Amino acid sequence: MLGLENLEIIKQMQSEDMSVKEARNKLFSSEDRKKLPFQKPIHAPFWSLYLPFAMVTKPQARKLWLWGQSRKVHHWMRALLEGKPLFAKDLNLGQKNNTDSELAVSSPAPKPQHAYYRKVRAQQIGQLEPLSTCPVTRDSLHCQSVVNALESKQLLVCGMGGSSIGIEAIEKVLQREEGKSHPKTVLYLSTTDPSHLDWFLSTQLQEKTTTLVLISKSGSTWEVHRILEHVLSKKTPAFFEEIIAITEEGSKLWNHPSVTKQIPMHPGIGGRFSSSAILGEFLISYKFGKRCYEEFLEGACDMDAHALRDGPWENLPLSLALVRLCHTVFRQQTALCIAPYIESLSGWTSHVQQLEMESMGKSVDLFGKILPDQFSGPLIFGDTGPQCQHTYFQWIHQALKKSPVEFIAQVGHLKSSDIDVDQLSHVFGQMIALASGTENKQNPHKQMEGSRSSWLLATETMTAKSLGALLALYEHTVAFESFLLGVNAFDQEGVELGKKISSVLHQHLESDLLFSKIAPGEFLDTLDLDKLLNPTHKSSV
Repeated sequence: MLGLENLEIIKQMQSEDMSVKEARNKLFSSEDRKKLPFQKPIHAPFWSLYLPFAMVTKPQARKLWLWGQSRKVHHWMRALLEGKPLFAKDLNLGQKNNTDSELAVSSPAPKPQHAYYRKVRAQQIGQLEPLSTCPVTRDSLHCQSVVNALESKQLLVCGMGGSSIGIEAIEKVLQREEGKSHPKTVLYLSTTDPSHLDWFLSTQLQEKTTTLVLISKSGSTWEVHRILEHVLSKKTPAFFEEIIAITEEGSKLWNHPSVTKQIPMHPGIGGRFSSSAILGEFLISYKFGKRCYEEFLEGACDMDAHALRDGPWENLPLSLALVRLCHTVFRQQTALCIAPYIESLSGWTSHVQQLEMESMGKSVDLFGKILPDQFSGPLIFGDTGPQCQHTYFQWIHQALKKSPVEFIAQVGHLKSSDIDVDQLSHVFGQMIALASGTENKQNPHKQMEGSRSSWLLATETMTAKSLGALLALYEHTVAFESFLLGVNAFDQEGVELGKKISSVLHQHLESDLLFSKIAPGEFLDTLDLDKLLNPTHKSSV
């Protein structure tokens, strides 16, 4: 029980305009830092979080949870799972003067649909006559009909960012952990480098047995169209069994004349959140079968339901978000290392990088105000454990700037596999070394301060279900971080600006360099940046 005295703290937090610096002083007093560490494990479907080396004391843990309660994060999570808009005015950010303002009313109301999509999709599994009038069910039935008709032994998947990173990481896990040999292969192409494209197309593809799959939610991703253009300059459409576009209905890619079949992507599901939606359904069902996708979906839905738990430190994604923000915001440790000691998760850190950094790399809150005295999200880095130990861990152990480590490990087969014992020995050894350090007065080069935080996400075994749960866990952790800090995790305006300028630059480069009007190294000096950034504005130069 939280107790009446803690309810008063919540009321105080809700009624005050607190900067993060003020919250830091309230949540982390010098007395709290001397107390016993918080060691309660948090259990969820398939995954558990262990915090004995997270450097969070019991009083700090209690205040962190109260801070989460004061932000009404469960209200937002319920709205997200129901596919409802997330209105800034509904979130308590300690900005009571703005909640009725014109800015609050007109502020972005993101309506992410990824969790709602999989909820609806899971509900129709097993129904004898699925409701074809439901858009989710209709799209799923169409997707499965396309998969069932494919005879190709090979897919060539062309997508950028969220359209490839997450699903490629998932495919790696299922390939290794399902314990079967799979006659079908999936190749990924996400570069416009012409030399690599030429090598790839001349060495990796099999005529008449390959299907080309183009993925772009908006259908206007410049790189995807460039790859398609290059592919078709080297291979005729007849080379491929099919050319399939997975994109928004009616988009430029949807209507491309070379596309033979289309699968609609939901406009409310961003690329980095699409791995459990139609994109995941198509690729997982193609290679591993429909049942594998349904088990993956079941695991994700189990974590969705768990994300609504509101008992103190009983909600795993919220707990993970609080522990992360404890370090990255309140302690200003601006980087986080993700270290999976499960080799099949070799692509997982890249997915987490995009999920976290594209969602939380923001400088303003939902009201459009500059985030005060804080940054929104950490820089994510890392690799599988053995690689981390010989690359990043030296910096983590001895650099002046501290960075916490998020370990991921499998703990279910200690008696059956020496490899698991080896991996866990490294995990626990690194956690202890980071926390305790070592003293060496004779040789300062071997002196390690310790007091480096880490925590462990553990599962008994990697399966389609536990992988689906892990995907949802990380998605909801990012969502809770955005609710706590009051930022929009579901846009990426920085990415959009870069793409916009690149497409304009491409036209200039293609014309100027093609006709040798200027040397490549001198190109930037000739640009009229004002005209480039504001195409409708007439430059005075």
